[in-house]
Amino acid sequence: MFENSVLFVSYSRIQNVIRNLSGQPEDAPLSQKQLCTAGFLSGGCVSFVLTPVELIKTRLQVQTPDAALKGPLSVVYHTVRQKGIFGLYRGHISTFMREAVGGAAWFGTYEYVKNAFIKQSAVKSKDELPTWQLMVSGALSGIAYNASLFPVDTIKSRAQAFESNDSFKKIATDIFRADGIRGFYRGFGITLARSAPSSAIIFATYEWLNRNVRIDY
Repeated sequence: MFENSVLFVSYSRIQNVIRNLSGQPEDAPLSQKQLCTAGFLSGGCVSFVLTPVELIKTRLQVQTPDAALKGPLSVVYHTVRQKGIFGLYRGHISTFMREAVGGAAWFGTYEYVKNAFIKQSAVKSKDELPTWQLMVSGALSGIAYNASLFPVDTIKSRAQAFESNDSFKKIATDIFRADGIRGFYRGFGITLARSAPSSAIIFATYEWLNRNVRIDY
């Protein structure tokens, strides 16, 4: 929930900044390039939230049954004690790359498909689109997000799971030598199966809230 809050608020704020810098009216529609830029920057913002959260999740998932890590606070304590506060940001470069480029793909695909539905249906705005079209747009954006940088996420997970000082390049090389290209795409199918419906629900909920609650960012 916190991730999506940061992501959507950042996306809205950055769009306003882009309008101000380009001298556009407050409610002027942005170009596809500008929307992708806003998605890229908002993804970069959310990476600072996600890195420590995903590190904690990954460490808990890969530990052995007899490990001393009993919960999230235990992981935080152990990591900070061993590596300092920056230890929680192990794998941040990979997370930043995934979220920034993925954010451009996620929001960019959603806006592109949504606008295509608007043109095809000859409606005046997204507020007139039916829910199923918003959900299709969201589902395709989820697929685009994961398809764009899944190998980076694989490297990030490997970096966070094991407490080593191997570089991004070293981890990528080890994966390739062990399993080839396939090694970068383990779990790809199930990830797409998860991301399509979740993104569909997220965007449909976001648009429903904008229509009925009118949140002022």
